Amino acid sequence: MTTDTHPKVASWEHSLIFLVIVAGVTAAGLTAQGQPSAGGALVASHASALPIYLAASGLDWLLFFFVWRGIRAHGGRMAEIVGGRWSNPLIVLCDLALSATFFGVLLAATWGLSQLAGATDAKSIENLLPQTPLEVGVWLFTCVTAGFCEEFVFRGYAQRQFLALTNSSVVAVVGQAALFGVMHSYQGLKPTAEIVVLGILFGAVAAWRKTLRIGMLAHASLDFWEGWLSRVVMH
Repeated sequence: MTTDTHPKVASWEHSLIFLVIVAGVTAAGLTAQGQPSAGGALVASHASALPIYLAASGLDWLLFFFVWRGIRAHGGRMAEIVGGRWSNPLIVLCDLALSATFFGVLLAATWGLSQLAGATDAKSIENLLPQTPLEVGVWLFTCVTAGFCEEFVFRGYAQRQFLALTNSSVVAVVGQAALFGVMHSYQGLKPTAEIVVLGILFGAVAAWRKTLRIGMLAHASLDFWEGWLSRVVMH
């Protein structure tokens, strides 16, 4: 599927620097995680949980501010990237309903992918899951941060830049999803493939609805469910 020409939201020089940053973050994540045979340096102790939550949130916000600076320098506005503001309660209710439906789709997709892939090569993250009320609170902050920042960076910025470069909605959605997966590649091959598929779903919804709000809500909800809430509900 192709569309008419779309304007870029930041300079190409800015996007090249963004790609270098993504490459650096990916390399740092792979290095910090350690060799698979070592069990993964980051997950050796639960004591590292809070620092990792805060570091992940800090990285997301740094990426967001870098991207936003490039967009603003190019004359862009926040509302244009997010897809407008909530102007009345009906739109709020509509977005909440759509995000809840999309959340269900994401849950089904993650379950189906896990069944299809079988045993995972991911490093164990059991030690990093929140256990205390403080950790749950910080984890919630991390999830909200990821929902907002990562949707803005990948679906709001990278997807639009791919669209401007290729004039193809399909390439734009797949391209940003590939970048999204690469930056999470420290988790292992199969989880990365799953993240790419989820990135495609997030990108497709953003392209369909012309807003990031649905993806932001569903993204934060999925992370919180998988990291903590599912253990409370299911056990």
